Formats: sequence, structure tokens, C-alpha cells
Amino acid sequence: MFFKTKSHFENQVSQKVVETAEHLMVQIGTEIHDDVIQRLSLVRLHIDNINRHIDNPVQIQKTIIEMTADFENAINSIRALSHRLMPSQFEHESLDMQIQEICKLFEKSTRRIFHYTLSGSEQPLNKHIKLNLLRICQEIIQNSIRHSHAWNIWISFKWSGTAVEVEVEDDGTSVAKLNQTISELDIKNNSIRIRAKSIGAHVSYTIGRKGLITKVKYNSQNIPL
Repeated sequence: MFFKTKSHFENQVSQKVVETAEHLMVQIGTEIHDDVIQRLSLVRLHIDNINRHIDNPVQIQKTIIEMTADFENAINSIRALSHRLMPSQFEHESLDMQIQEICKLFEKSTRRIFHYTLSGSEQPLNKHIKLNLLRICQEIIQNSIRHSHAWNIWISFKWSGTAVEVEVEDDGTSVAKLNQTISELDIKNNSIRIRAKSIGAHVSYTIGRKGLITKVKYNSQNIPL
């Protein structure tokens, strides 16, 4: 894109920042409404059920067990959302350890199955790069769960010198729809792509054996991958 003046450049940057912030706010609102509030609503229904069967101890015990499980799921959902919103507090931990922690949180809150692998030796990354790679992975995972309804998610980190390739594959998108999905994603300037551009990373989408594959490539030496 050609910028006529410095003011034009600043306006375009400001617009992108506002668009990204708005997109993230909508995502957060959707997650709170579709996930957390629905889970808490189930707890309310359980309470109503207890009141209706106040003279039936067996039914009350059964309802309490179900309510406890649903309440625990709600807590896990809130914890996962909180973890996504807060900047990383574990600067001393590797990106590998943080991604594994994210997978555990998502497993608890969504009941999905995660398969994580790491190859090569992780290289030191500054806080800005590490945080953005972490957020990119979080959003890819969230998209796999929400939009493709995947039950299995495979995540791999492949290090080669200063370069890293992150690959996320899910089993939720039917092969018949993948070409259309990839075409839409290729022209979409979503927050994943915006974050990737901000650190000089590249995002691509391909068809895998199970479903959609999202790849993120980054090189701290700015060598084309």
C-alpha cells in the first residue's frame, strides 16, 4: 500500500488498531455469552430442579453431582478466558511450556483432545515476539474449536536454528468445505494475520490429512522461510 503523507500513514495505522481492538472485543463478548453464561445458566437450572424435588433426596443428590460438574466447567472456562486476556506472567518459562499450559486449560474447559509435539531446540525470544506467537496459537486453537467444531487438535513446534514453524491441524472441517474455507481465510485480514505481520511472521492455510492446517512461520533473523 502507498501512503501519500505521514498523516495518511498514521490514519491507516490507527484505523487498523481500532479494527483489531473491536474484533477482539467482539470475540471476548461472544465467548462470555456463548460459553461462560451458558454454563452458569445450567447451574441455575440445577438449582431450580433442586427446588422442584425438595422432597426427593435421590433426585437432589443426582442434581448436585451434575451441578458440581457444570460449575467446575464454568470455572475452567473463566480461567481459560482470563489466561488469554492477561499478558504472560511467566517470562522465565519457555514458549513450549506456555503452549502446553494453554493446551491443558483448553482441554479442561472444552473437553477436546490435544496432541502436542516439539522438535528442535527452542531459541530465546523477546517478550513481544513470544507473547504474539502465544496469542496467535490461542486464537488458532479457539477458531478450531468454535468454527470447525474439532474434537482433536494437533499442534507442533518445529525449530531450525533461529526459525520456528508452528502447525495447527484440526479434524473439524469437512474436506468438501476446506477449499472454500481456505479461500476465505487467505483474503481475511483477521487478528491472527495482523499479529503475524507485526512480528514479521507469515501465516498460511492448507488441507491436511484430518482437516484444516494453519501454519505460522517466524525467523528472528528475518531470513525468508
